[in-house]
Amino acid sequence: MFIGTPITYTLAFTNIGQLRADTVMIGDLLPATLLTPEVVSSGVPITRAGSTRLEWTVGSLPPGTGGLITITAMLDPVGVHWPSAWLTNTATITTTLPQSDTANDWSVTVIPVRFPIYLPVVLRQ
Repeated sequence: MFIGTPITYTLAFTNIGQLRADTVMIGDLLPATLLTPEVVSSGVPITRAGSTRLEWTVGSLPPGTGGLITITAMLDPVGVHWPSAWLTNTATITTTLPQSDTANDWSVTVIPVRFPIYLPVVLRQ
């Protein structure tokens, strides 16, 4: 990925349990170097709940149901704003019901970011 280009994250969520999950929330704290995120969802209805972080209220999620959340944002074109050459994004999903296994309730993606190289132009006469 080059700075100044768009990037897309797709969050897929499904209740793989045998019971309904209640008060389901999905969160994604995008890095500050991603500008003007746009969100599209499909599957079960979600409601935007967060302001500083992207959060959605899913409500009840019956067994076997789920959906997709697609987030598209622009990589900040100003290289000095980047603290490193890696872009890390973490998404989480929670419910108020007790769970026997929470290992699949979060996901982390790390991708390299490339910066353009500008070489000097030397003119000889």
